[in-house]
Amino acid sequence: MATGVSLFGGFSGVESLDEFHLRDWEANSTILNGGGPVIETALGTVLDGFVVQSGMSVIPNTGGVDVPADGTIQNCTIRNNSIGGVRCRNAIVVIRNCMVYMNHGGGIEVSDSEAFIELCVIRSNSSNSGGGVRVVDSIATMKKCQIYENTSFSDTMARGGGIFTVDSTVRLDRCLISNNIAQAGSQFLATSYGGGLYSLADDSIFLSNCVLAGNRSLDGSVFAIGPETQLHLLNCTITGNQKERSSGSLLFGGATTSFLSENSIIYGNEIPFGGGNNTERTQIIHSLTDTKWNGEGNISGDPKFVDPENGDYHLQRGSPCIDSGTDTGLTTDLDGNPRPIGGYDMGAYEFPYLRSDIDGDGRVDENDLFIFQRDWRKGTGP
Repeated sequence: MATGVSLFGGFSGVESLDEFHLRDWEANSTILNGGGPVIETALGTVLDGFVVQSGMSVIPNTGGVDVPADGTIQNCTIRNNSIGGVRCRNAIVVIRNCMVYMNHGGGIEVSDSEAFIELCVIRSNSSNSGGGVRVVDSIATMKKCQIYENTSFSDTMARGGGIFTVDSTVRLDRCLISNNIAQAGSQFLATSYGGGLYSLADDSIFLSNCVLAGNRSLDGSVFAIGPETQLHLLNCTITGNQKERSSGSLLFGGATTSFLSENSIIYGNEIPFGGGNNTERTQIIHSLTDTKWNGEGNISGDPKFVDPENGDYHLQRGSPCIDSGTDTGLTTDLDGNPRPIGGYDMGAYEFPYLRSDIDGDGRVDENDLFIFQRDWRKGTGP
């Protein structure tokens, strides 16, 4: 592709030149269907409003969209590609409002690049390392993304069902990382690490306002963190993650790994902590855990989620996490609602004090209207 070209899809075919804004990329599919790599961008390329599918290549991670130079991918669906969905290499790349799903070889790879990934759904992708997202020697910022039902599979060692990182700086804000699996095969001594996220080594990872739930692996179902890695959680909810062996759901790789949790909920995970974690470099403050962890402002017990069995981790009225956090500087929660309301809450969701929330479930809905109608003009006085 030539430098600086912008490609736009989503037209019905009857628009005039001045009706560009009327295109609907979701209703009017413009499909790029490949037998090799579907598309390779150039410097300044904008790819907007396409379905990229069925690409395959003998070159690793170049099945769908290969991005070897600075550019933008937005409003696209990237699906059913072999050897990867999107590969960014030696580039500054923006990926916005895209669906990346059912790609073999991983959903998105960021290699020797800087990537800004926003408002994307990354699901049902598979690879041996980093089923959803793989970040190598790069800087990656992800905002308001959903990374779920991705799989890392290997006969010997599967790593990072949701995300795999090495030698990188990764920031996630207001993201959902759920139901990802790192799955080992049947070979003797086969193993799997990091259902949610696997850091090989030398990473700086920061998560704020994120939910990590329902992830699975043999070891380290939420995180498996390698040496020389810093992991910082701020107002995150980590719950319902499962591992199949006796190591922890949060597995740390040794004395050079550091972990900090602030204003977070770490509850209901099988064996929460494990590995060679150095307690001097493992700091949990102003957080809720199953059993109380030594540290400033920590509490323990049931956080009283609204409906955890169906994936609703908002706080009910009366939750011990309400107003129990500390000022971290965050101004919104995972839903985009303001923080704080009253004091800072623990976890990804701030409890909304709504005067119309009569039943106290954190929502104003038909149940509150029913209570209001039932009690209209009733009183307790003379």
